[in-house]
Amino acid sequence: MKKRFLNAPARLALLGFLAITGAHAAPQIIYDGSSPPAPAVWTQATVGSPTVASAEGLTRFTTRTAPGGRTSDANLFKYAAGTNSFIASIKLKAYSVNRHNQLDAGLMFSVGDEFSGSAGNTIQRSAMLYIDATAMGWADDSASVANDASVFHEYAIRYTNGQLDVFVDTSFDTIIAGTAKPVLSRAQPSSGSDRGAIVFGDQSNDPNVDSDFAVEFVKFQNLRLPTEPGYVFTETGDGQLTAYWGTPAYAGESPISGYTATALTTDTPPKTAGSCSTSATPPELAADFCTIGGLANGTPYTVSVQATNAAGVGASALTDRAATPVASVAVPDTSVLVNGVVGQSYDAVITPTGGQAPYQFEIIDGSLPQGLAAQLSDDGLSIRIAGTPSRSETTQFTLSISDSTPAPVELASKAGPTLTTVVQAYSITVAAPDVVVVPAKATPVPSLGVWAVLLLNLLAGGLAALGLRGRNKPAQA
Repeated sequence: MKKRFLNAPARLALLGFLAITGAHAAPQIIYDGSSPPAPAVWTQATVGSPTVASAEGLTRFTTRTAPGGRTSDANLFKYAAGTNSFIASIKLKAYSVNRHNQLDAGLMFSVGDEFSGSAGNTIQRSAMLYIDATAMGWADDSASVANDASVFHEYAIRYTNGQLDVFVDTSFDTIIAGTAKPVLSRAQPSSGSDRGAIVFGDQSNDPNVDSDFAVEFVKFQNLRLPTEPGYVFTETGDGQLTAYWGTPAYAGESPISGYTATALTTDTPPKTAGSCSTSATPPELAADFCTIGGLANGTPYTVSVQATNAAGVGASALTDRAATPVASVAVPDTSVLVNGVVGQSYDAVITPTGGQAPYQFEIIDGSLPQGLAAQLSDDGLSIRIAGTPSRSETTQFTLSISDSTPAPVELASKAGPTLTTVVQAYSITVAAPDVVVVPAKATPVPSLGVWAVLLLNLLAGGLAALGLRGRNKPAQA
């Protein structure tokens, strides 16, 4: 069977299914808030005895000043971003927070090249974002805006080209697209390194500069890398899946040079079952589809796709509906079924293969010989033609045989390489019964008894003697 791929109009026709068959990957979650930050991922710096407690999917961070104390607790968490061009966000709310001091804050969020030591140097502290109960701003007090910290907000900071921009409750997509307006901005010189740091917590041990806040998550997006492909959907085949994807909304800071599609099992955690890739040298565009082979028929897989540029591999888009490779529906390659005889029992079986049983069938053209009927077996795996033919004839008929793939959405992911219906023409010849020729019965010849035979012999002998006497008598003168 010749393999085909969807052209652009066909893909557009399927995009109506994408809300079901594909999903966009979110920016990387580097902290999910369900437990204290992992020491293998986050570096913690503390002063005093801060507390970190998790409950109901949130983690609460608390610092205090002892009565009459000259210093207070401090509790800071730092993540190495590995790049100086990125967006980071934190979603939090404060149960209580003291007003910041210049260059010090009981609740802060910072991104930049680096954050030195346990409290940062003067340049780094100047550019950190303080979050007070009713305002937020740069810690050097150069700019601020009103803010209600008592409710959850997602605070995002974009850091690129030596520039810091702050956004509140804004999607990364709109930030990357440049359509979102920052609430605060400032220049922040970059060392040109690719270190990068994301920092949050109570940065100060000044007395009575404390906080009690909960974090839902911290997210990160490397701006040097492509965002996730615009969509992903798959077509099934015999032991394979063909993945199609859309161009990422953001290519990163260099052109896209290729894509990788990976088939993942539905295990927990998923296992890689196979992959395929495309590539091109910019400005040429890499192909936006490839086929992952070597997969097991009947086993479901999800597929993730990532774009690659000079900086590395970007975010992934993952199908949220598993696709299952299956062989196309097929029937034995014969069009002539076993012959029948008028008045004698007839039985023929057609057994499809491939697809997803049970099968369905329909006679779409022609008819069966008189006296025969077609019926699906109880297990749905074969079609039986049976009965007693009642007249001599040869008939042609066409069967349409389909598998049990439900419609319509599932068919969108099964179009193309896998055929869910096969059409096959057949013929059956019914012969007249054989004519049996019975030989005519011969008339019996009467038999003679022993005495009759003896008399006949004597008679024959007497006649012979008389004949001899007649021949030997002298002639009269």
